Amino acid sequence: MTQGKLLCVVYGTGDHTLLGQIASKIRTARPRSSLEIQIEHFVHIIAFVAILVGILSLISNWLSPRKRTAAAILENAATAFFAQVPEGLLPTVTVCLMIASRQMAKRHVLVRKIDAVETLGCIGVLCSDKTGTLTSGKMTATDMVVPKPCGKLLEIPISEVRSNWTFEVKRLVQCGLLNNSAKISSSGELTGSPTEVAIVSACQDALANEVTSLRSSNPQIFEIPFDSGSKWMLTIHKAEREGEMGFRAVLKGAPERVINLCSVSLQQHEEMEQSLEKLMAQGKRVLCLAERWIEGLPMDYQFKGSCPENANFPMDEFHFCGLIAIEDPPKAGVPESIERIKKAGAKTVMVTGDHPSTARAIAERIGIVEPSPQKSEDSDSSADPEMMEIAERYRVVTGAMLEKQMPNNDAFDPVTMTMKPDEAPELLLFWQRCVKHSYCMGKPKEDECRCQHGHSSQ
Repeated sequence: MTQGKLLCVVYGTGDHTLLGQIASKIRTARPRSSLEIQIEHFVHIIAFVAILVGILSLISNWLSPRKRTAAAILENAATAFFAQVPEGLLPTVTVCLMIASRQMAKRHVLVRKIDAVETLGCIGVLCSDKTGTLTSGKMTATDMVVPKPCGKLLEIPISEVRSNWTFEVKRLVQCGLLNNSAKISSSGELTGSPTEVAIVSACQDALANEVTSLRSSNPQIFEIPFDSGSKWMLTIHKAEREGEMGFRAVLKGAPERVINLCSVSLQQHEEMEQSLEKLMAQGKRVLCLAERWIEGLPMDYQFKGSCPENANFPMDEFHFCGLIAIEDPPKAGVPESIERIKKAGAKTVMVTGDHPSTARAIAERIGIVEPSPQKSEDSDSSADPEMMEIAERYRVVTGAMLEKQMPNNDAFDPVTMTMKPDEAPELLLFWQRCVKHSYCMGKPKEDECRCQHGHSSQ
């Protein structure tokens, strides 16, 4: 099941599910921490030295001009052997761990597994999702952009929608409510994805008490759900226009994808690009809405399809209705955390499916990307400016970047991935830069050697 809706029957919960069985197997097999591995390695070295010293003591006592009995020779050799054993190793490690635990407890850090703390201390590049992690996840619609009758676009703050109520604004609000999976309970509470809830909340305030009547008079009969590949969602409703019944198709999604299915003039397209850049530069997520009336079909027509290529109804010549900008502000304390990570010697990479301009603006606000190219404190003055630019580009990895670089069936070749960047194909060079980009921002030679040996395991 890759897309669409599905009715499921629950047969198990918790540990009785397949994921629960996998989790239980993971819990039983505890990996050794790096501290245990290092102590074991140290003990092996001490054991080798002790054995070597004991053997050398035995040989020297045996060949010594001063004659000793066999018991004295064995006693001297055993003394030299056991003198190498670090009897204070165990209490020293225990006391050090106790001191470290006490210091972490003062910082409100509760350690359940030492592996987690050790892994955290070894981080060089930290990849983080944006929505809900770096941002608050509480989305709010802030602006609407609607076309004027003359063809130009008008940007309206959400708080001023009612004072600028026109046919175009009403149509955009209606499309935002119809093409939406958020549910409204009897008590007025909204449930659904944060994006859908933000749109319904703004449109509900603008349309006042007509939300229920709008959805009941335009019942949904068909839907193509949102897909990360197509980046749009389509709903078809039975509706009445000019006294005749027909079908109202509403399209919502990424502006660059929806516009490809719309009929817009060149001037309108240019103004739309300017509005998009302006809103996205403020770190806002922008969705585009369009509609089309489908007439000449019987009212019991069965709509089928999942994309323009296999749909049994027209999916072009949509009418552009407008844009809705949604803001997801950075979470409190995130800029400070990013700065601490930077001071600790690690770098933060933001991974998101948002538009590159929106992602870049958020990254600048929280300190992942500098507003203007600046050298980091640990960067080498001899670093190649071109490589510095490449490194800065990979501080924000977006879905658009990944889409173009995904191999067929996700078939990554581990042998080819170990090739040097100048020998790898373009596809694998992209993934190598995603993993190894940190050496461009630091000391090139040292980090390049370190990453070339370690990037394939990441």
